[in-house]
Amino acid sequence: MGQETPMQYILSDSITMPKFPSGENSFRKLFAHLFPYPDVDFEKDYTARVDFLMVINENGHVSRLRVRKDSGAYYSLGNASLQAVKRIDQLRAWQPASKNGQPIKVWCNILVHFSKLPNKPELEPKLEFRFSEYVEKEEIKMPANLLPCGDGGR
Repeated sequence: MGQETPMQYILSDSITMPKFPSGENSFRKLFAHLFPYPDVDFEKDYTARVDFLMVINENGHVSRLRVRKDSGAYYSLGNASLQAVKRIDQLRAWQPASKNGQPIKVWCNILVHFSKLPNKPELEPKLEFRFSEYVEKEEIKMPANLLPCGDGGR
């Protein structure tokens, strides 16, 4: 898949970062495998970007999920990205972030860069992760279309 950007964390020193089982490359591979690729004949040099936000809750599951930006012109790559994350969440939970030994919620912003390379049959997604501490008052500022994922909090 080429060079991937490592996960970035905007968390205080007292917070242990969330971890995906088998590491971040495992998440990337699952995303690429579970992504519902559209049945569209993309241009040979097509590129798009999806920016979405999710909350990883205290149990390590995705509790909120929404697309912030979707540049996919032919197909809703944002909605397809959310479907892939929901499928991953059904299969595996994250090891949740913790503060002073107690599990906590964190925001996770994921940027997905899609590109259609010549002589390849489908889009190739590349993911970048950014984590930040979950602050309860931020939830109030989030748009109403911030959707629960799965059962909303397991």
